[in-house]
Amino acid sequence: MKYDVIVIGSGIGGLCIASLLAQEAKKKVLILERHWQLGGFTHTFKRKRKYEWDVGVHYIGGVGEGEQLRRVYDKITLGKLKWQKMPNPYDVFDYPDMSFAVPDGAKPFMEKLVSTFPQEEKAIRKYFKDLKRAMKWYQLNEAIKGAPLPFKPFLKLMQGSSQFALQTLHQYLDNHFQDVKLKAILASQWGDYGLPPKLVPFVMHAILVLHYINGAYYPVGGAAKIAEYALDPIHKAGGEALTNAEVKEILFDEKKKRAVGVRVYHTRKKEEEKFYAPLIISNAGAYITYTQLIPNNMHPWQQAILDFVQRNPTTGHISVYLGLKDSPEKLGIQGENHWIYQQYNHNEAFEKQKRWTGDTPPAVVYASFPSLKNPEAEAHTAELITFATWETFEKWKDLPWRKRGSDYETLKEKMTKQMVQVVDRKFPGFSKLIDYQETSTPLSTHTMTAHYKGTIYGLPAVPERFDLSKSPWCAPKTPFKGLYLTGTDVAGLGVSGALMGGVETAIALLGPRPSLLRLL
Repeated sequence: MKYDVIVIGSGIGGLCIASLLAQEAKKKVLILERHWQLGGFTHTFKRKRKYEWDVGVHYIGGVGEGEQLRRVYDKITLGKLKWQKMPNPYDVFDYPDMSFAVPDGAKPFMEKLVSTFPQEEKAIRKYFKDLKRAMKWYQLNEAIKGAPLPFKPFLKLMQGSSQFALQTLHQYLDNHFQDVKLKAILASQWGDYGLPPKLVPFVMHAILVLHYINGAYYPVGGAAKIAEYALDPIHKAGGEALTNAEVKEILFDEKKKRAVGVRVYHTRKKEEEKFYAPLIISNAGAYITYTQLIPNNMHPWQQAILDFVQRNPTTGHISVYLGLKDSPEKLGIQGENHWIYQQYNHNEAFEKQKRWTGDTPPAVVYASFPSLKNPEAEAHTAELITFATWETFEKWKDLPWRKRGSDYETLKEKMTKQMVQVVDRKFPGFSKLIDYQETSTPLSTHTMTAHYKGTIYGLPAVPERFDLSKSPWCAPKTPFKGLYLTGTDVAGLGVSGALMGGVETAIALLGPRPSLLRLL
């Protein structure tokens, strides 16, 4: 069968660009997915025929009626995806001697901070203005990536200096606030971008805070509905999606420096096959695309990207998936997320987690309750997440999934016990609700996604990632004809960041047509 487009990877960025090309340009798209399930970090899995968990979608902002991201999700799913509003508050930050519940809305959030820390009122009000200032810089930064060459200087002039946006969050907080607890509260969602205040730029923090500023939502029926509905327009245009199809190489006409196809290994059939199309779009991430899929003699950025990932920290995670005998509402939980910290210093917490081996309580545990967010859930569940490094598990990296031996399982069990105990201390009786448990590590993430060192996100969100002069690979256009990038490394972190990577790639390919600009 002939295809107009081949998309590598079925994560939300790949699904978004495939759906948009099918709808906007009637393109016949082939999606190739190495995993046995479609959806990337939007896929779900079940155990005991009733317990179901999401692997990457824990809550999503910006999808209220009329909001920007709602328009994008509606577009790619033909309006079929429905959203369940999470409780207000949707996030609670739990510290040893205080908790702070985040209310919906910028004004309620700001007023609650002011009432809690009245001595910092002036700085708090300025902080909310600065979030918008940094967001404007980011929006112009993304516009510059896809703008025609004559417009780039004008947009850069509008954007202004990058110094404010790319200062670290730690620098911003120290320059504007005095209270240690206030600084900690403002940075409490750092796990959503995977880096502590000393490493992440203020602009990344601003994107995250404003993403959730009007509250949070969860897809009705679970995160897997995103892929299910996004595939409908792709199929209608004659496209298809293949699982267990690992792309090993992008094929080129080397004389023309043009991508012409891909070499695929079918993991179930254990055979190779080549597919050809005039347009190849990689949703595998910049690191995998430029260092593994493009022949070594062809691309200019291989060593630069290798240097980038080696000098910057990666963020791996441990997820504990719990099936519960009864509703966590009995413990006073209404469906909100809890970030449970052992201390106020997030930089120290990050460093502790790099060395954590389960002998002590983890510095942070994020607790999510999917069954209370999804009105169609069959049974009650919880998911606990903390951060860990690849190096902690590296000795087992060459062993197959679920066959990594007793020492690996013992370490996981020790870590799981500590994480459950943290939540049990916050909500006495929680551990008695557990009927089933399963734990994943950075090795699991690497097995499913091939991400460098099993990182939960794409390229780390350090300041230079947002500087196009230093990271030119974080853009939809590549140095090769017929090859484009999409997904999280094009736009931003997380599921919705990867989604917008799909939109940016569509605009780069099809131009700024009104139907696409309405999605911005």
